[in-house]
Amino acid sequence: MLQTHSRRQGDQASDAAISHDSPYHMVRGLERGLFVLQTLNRLGEASSQQIAAQVGLPRPTVHRLLETLRFLGYVDRAKLRDLYRLTSLVNQLSVGYRRVDKVVEAATPVLKSLSAELVWPVNVATYEDGAMVLRANTHRDSPLSLVAALPGTRVPMLSTAVGRTYLAFCGQEERRWILELLEADIAVRYPAAADLSLVFAQVQDAGYAVQEAGGCKRSAALAVPIMTHGQVAGCLNIMWIRAAIRPEAATAMFLQRLQAAAAEIERNLLRLLG
Repeated sequence: MLQTHSRRQGDQASDAAISHDSPYHMVRGLERGLFVLQTLNRLGEASSQQIAAQVGLPRPTVHRLLETLRFLGYVDRAKLRDLYRLTSLVNQLSVGYRRVDKVVEAATPVLKSLSAELVWPVNVATYEDGAMVLRANTHRDSPLSLVAALPGTRVPMLSTAVGRTYLAFCGQEERRWILELLEADIAVRYPAAADLSLVFAQVQDAGYAVQEAGGCKRSAALAVPIMTHGQVAGCLNIMWIRAAIRPEAATAMFLQRLQAAAAEIERNLLRLLG
């Protein structure tokens, strides 16, 4: 079921939510519907009156929200009693987060063997809210790591190999959405839109991206996509000391092994996803 935290969810919560920095007005109906969904998830089974008392809304309002959720398939109601409970459909709301867990599970054994073979640290990253997030890596295990990149570290999209690889291999609609979020950064780094399109086209043709400088100026990186069912689930990269290996030499040394590791992660992920 959905994970929630307990809090008073009436008008005080609504006012707090509306105060968030956003150029858009809050949709109160949606906000209240989510409060009802969270409350029902916490209670397990409850009447419209019980939920109304919890969220601080009139019972008729809560009843309409519950019936809307029931019509959409997220809530079921007992035939002879005014009792509601969530249906299994709500599990689909967390599929994206479960998918990240599956990516980590699929990648972890591959990363360990890959890092033992190549020594240099390797990372798996997935996209989240305008950045790539490192989900699993071998920095602690590699004697050649230059940075303490813990899982959960966010890295930029445009200036990193994993970010450019993701943007090159994600769908057009997702790419357009991400680029809108990155509009300010794009204006500085790529003043001509055609330049950015060329970058992604080159990465697509090559099947990988190289990062010669980034957050750690002493390091460089090579990244390849992790694909499932024609969609990019994340990216795999390897990092090395720039002064030790030229990009061309690193590509020759690491690319095939990195692509083979990505393919192994893809097979593991497909098995885990069923």
